[in-house]
Amino acid sequence: MVKVAKDAIAFVYKTYLPDRTYRIHDPKTVGGSNWSASALQAIPNYFDKVNVHNYDADISNDTRKVRGWMNGTVRVNSQLWVGEWGTYEISYGDLSLALNLIKNLIRGSQPGDNYIYGSHIFCLYGWGKQGLAEGLLGDGGKRRAGYYALRMGIRAL
Repeated sequence: MVKVAKDAIAFVYKTYLPDRTYRIHDPKTVGGSNWSASALQAIPNYFDKVNVHNYDADISNDTRKVRGWMNGTVRVNSQLWVGEWGTYEISYGDLSLALNLIKNLIRGSQPGDNYIYGSHIFCLYGWGKQGLAEGLLGDGGKRRAGYYALRMGIRAL
């Protein structure tokens, strides 16, 4: 399945976007899963980026674990992305969460086994249903503490 997807993407770029470079991320996973470890062993030539989801308050333990999986494979020097981080359980208005966002920006910016090449925060907006996690931005664009924490952290780094 992964080979077929890679071949299809390669065909589209070669045929319709010959001057563009594409990137293929490995099958994404969330902490506690070993999909990335299995993909690194079984199909490492079909992707060029490693990408995991990590919702931990401190992302560094899982980041180091994934770096360990990458060691000894053809992906040892590949970019490591965190495709989703933040929270889907509590509000981004929570001060403790906002402080952890800044700490995780710092952790992921450090060289070595903690380094994260790129990431996507989850979730920018609320899901629109009462009782579900609130995003960085609320109704009418209301900015929550997590929004300001990310804004400060990104600018500082």
